[in-house]
Order: sequence, then structure tokens, then C-alpha cells
Amino acid sequence: MTTLRLAAYAFALAAMAITVPPTVAAGEHGIVVALLGGTLAVTPFVVVRAIEEWASESTPSPRN
Repeated sequence: MTTLRLAAYAFALAAMAITVPPTVAAGEHGIVVALLGGTLAVTPFVVVRAIEEWASESTPSPRN
């Protein structure tokens, strides 16, 4: 597992820990806070996956 992926997991856990209390306290507006928190938690995974795809495509493959 790469360091970048571990950082994405740590960021996602931190984002969830930060957004859960406001979500519970927001009452009927909690769904908005939950959606924003979920987006914040998922963003690092999308970025890491894009970087991994870019790195695998830019690495020249050996010719047969």
C-alpha cells in the first residue's frame, strides 16, 4: 500500500470524524452536512486513483 493511499485513508477518517457531530446536531439540515462530509471524505480516493492511473499510463511498458 502506498504512502499516498494511506494518507487518503487518514484524511477520509478525519473528515468523517469532523463531520459526524455537525451532521447529528444539524437537525433537518443534517443531510446537507452529511453530503458535504461524504464528498470531502471521498475526494482523496478519487485523486489518488487518478494519480495511480496517470502513473501507470506514463510508465513505458517493455516491448515484446
